[in-house]
Amino acid sequence: MLSLLRDVRCLFMVLILAPLLPACTAQKAVPALPALVIDGLRIVNRTALPIQSAQVRVPASERFVSCGFIPAGQFCATSFPELAYSRNPIEISWQQATGAWTLGPITMDISQEVQAAGRARVEILIVAPGSAAALLLAE
Repeated sequence: MLSLLRDVRCLFMVLILAPLLPACTAQKAVPALPALVIDGLRIVNRTALPIQSAQVRVPASERFVSCGFIPAGQFCATSFPELAYSRNPIEISWQQATGAWTLGPITMDISQEVQAAGRARVEILIVAPGSAAALLLAE
């Protein structure tokens, strides 16, 4: 009797799980996205105070770009040899009269427009003490 009950349980489990098996084996190949290249950075100061020692850093690679001084309402821009965007999070840091600020890790989304262009620059908008955004803009 116990053996029959165990066989019925096994059959029941097979009938319940059988429809799920094709989902485990039939996986579609995800096409690889074309590489996105970054070749510049702009840090925009949208605050009423000057910014000192602004830095954008990629902790995974230890690479960084910095600007020493950005007047209120102005920006600092630089270009560099193109790099394949690795989708690693970034950290943003800067100093103002209100204090020293660090934000991150920040992961930037890639829009369809940027992906289609294949090249981008990073734009950092510092909008208030302790508040900033990071964008990828198509070149």
